[in-house]
Amino acid sequence: MKRIKALLNKFSQYKIDAFLIESQSNKFYLTGKEFEGFVLISFQGVYIISDARFSEELLSQKKFGVIITPFYFKELRKLIKKLKISHLGFEEKILAFKGYEILKECVKRMVPLQNILEEMRMIKDKEEIETIRESIRIISKCLEFIQEIISPGKTEKELASQLIRFMLLMGASNYSFFPIVLSGKNTSLPHGRPGNKKILLNEPILIDIGAKFRGYCSDLTRIFYLGRIPLIFKENFKLVKEAQDIAFKMIKPGMKISSIEKRVRDFFKKYRKNKFFLHSLGHGIGIDVHEHPFISQYNDLELREGMVFTIEPALYFAGKFGIRIEDIVLVNKRGVQVLSDYIHKSI
Repeated sequence: MKRIKALLNKFSQYKIDAFLIESQSNKFYLTGKEFEGFVLISFQGVYIISDARFSEELLSQKKFGVIITPFYFKELRKLIKKLKISHLGFEEKILAFKGYEILKECVKRMVPLQNILEEMRMIKDKEEIETIRESIRIISKCLEFIQEIISPGKTEKELASQLIRFMLLMGASNYSFFPIVLSGKNTSLPHGRPGNKKILLNEPILIDIGAKFRGYCSDLTRIFYLGRIPLIFKENFKLVKEAQDIAFKMIKPGMKISSIEKRVRDFFKKYRKNKFFLHSLGHGIGIDVHEHPFISQYNDLELREGMVFTIEPALYFAGKFGIRIEDIVLVNKRGVQVLSDYIHKSI
């Protein structure tokens, strides 16, 4: 209930007396439950509006008022009138226009809100951090497993499917995203999809994988190489690793996020490689695999203790090869703790 109290404390700032939440991730953050429907937060109480598919699980807990119905908006209108809500906040990126039209008729004002809960979710508590650690541990086992079974002749899709099966066997409830397994020239595609290409000798394999554990995600990338490693690949791998180390050393409470990515880009620019770094330096991770804070040169937000995010510098040479190294970090009082640092990252 601590999170709900923190949210209620923000109501005066946004001049609302209730907040309607539909985002799956935000509903889970506040209730610890996954279900279709809505959560209505008000000073009079917290209400879940869902349907019979989720009734057994939802009705078994007593923290919230639960309304089971096939007609979400009909019951929402009744509840809003019963609670005498006049200023209703809603997630502006989530609520459909039809729903907005239905609800605006029973309140004085609909107040669009953006990233209120997403900003709260940036700061992880001890339980969240430990859950993310466990998700990382599952991925560490997956990377050990894949290193043992990679061999010429297997396809990217085959390896991806084996990773999913092993991940579930290790305790994951799901994957954070479908595993990215790319080999050879395909590694130059930042978000390529594993296909029917066979793994060959003397080429790199990029594996980007994340597990979902108790509602929280991990996301890690490692590079493997079968056979003889060309000098040009070794040199660029070293640059990417150095860029990551530069970022790690800058992370501490109060540091502007923008300055970290700018420093990494300046490093790549020194070696005339900046144009081959095609995405931002990282992203927050938690209930969603991509969430606030986004580690970008355009984000001037200051780092705070408890933030958890990825650092993933990369270089992509179209039609040749790509290199990405991705780890998960925690901002603490002393600076940074690399939560996945124990996972081998040499080629």
